[in-house]
Amino acid sequence: MLFSAKGNVVRLYGNIYEGDGIWISRHLDEIDGKFPEIEIHLHGNGGSVFDGNLIFTTLRKMKSERDIYLDGLCASMYTILMLGGRKIFMAKNAMIMTHAPKGMIRGTAADFLKGAKLLNSLEDIFVDNYKTKTKKDEAVVREWLVGDNYFNSKESKEAGLVDEIVDDVLDTSKLDAIREMKVAALLDADDEHFAFPEGSADPDNPNELIKPKNDPMKKELIEALQLQGVSEESSDTAVIAAVQDAINNQSSKTELE
Repeated sequence: MLFSAKGNVVRLYGNIYEGDGIWISRHLDEIDGKFPEIEIHLHGNGGSVFDGNLIFTTLRKMKSERDIYLDGLCASMYTILMLGGRKIFMAKNAMIMTHAPKGMIRGTAADFLKGAKLLNSLEDIFVDNYKTKTKKDEAVVREWLVGDNYFNSKESKEAGLVDEIVDDVLDTSKLDAIREMKVAALLDADDEHFAFPEGSADPDNPNELIKPKNDPMKKELIEALQLQGVSEESSDTAVIAAVQDAINNQSSKTELE
């Protein structure tokens, strides 16, 4: 997912990948409270439910008031993100798509039953969130989760999913980019802050991957815990795995003593 900020205008574009919840929440925390009101612009076709839920929770807890703007496509898990603000504004040519949470399950019959239980629980969470926003009956809302259901701006407002319809947010050239999910083309040259996840393609050099930045706090953590096989340039995921290994190793030593 792309995070971009210019003053009090934030854009969250692209797929929600595993791990995005942590680093998007961190970026939101960095600007929280700096402005009394923040515009959150969304465009994406969904992604990780658990990471999306973390971003949604972060949005709900921010001290700054948040207004949500749907710039292009707001699909799947993005329809939960959009509920994290005060009011939802939707561009005339934008679209919303709802469906039930999906997942891949492997294993025994018991594994499949547990997986189905998890998906049902997640679906209940989606239903509660939509009901809170729209004030619709549960039966109506559950129909929105059967298959893929697209709402244009007029239908979205009639359903109570959005509060207001606004003029198209993006110009024609940016709309072409948004349809092709070319999020890098949507960046303004004078954006004060933007970031892509570590390991994603560099927008200026598509054949190269973005490398993690040095992090002083990460270095202190590695030294304090004497973590092995990682450095301050390692990804957050790698450092977290090293911390877990250190904890497991310490637990094993304790059990043997």
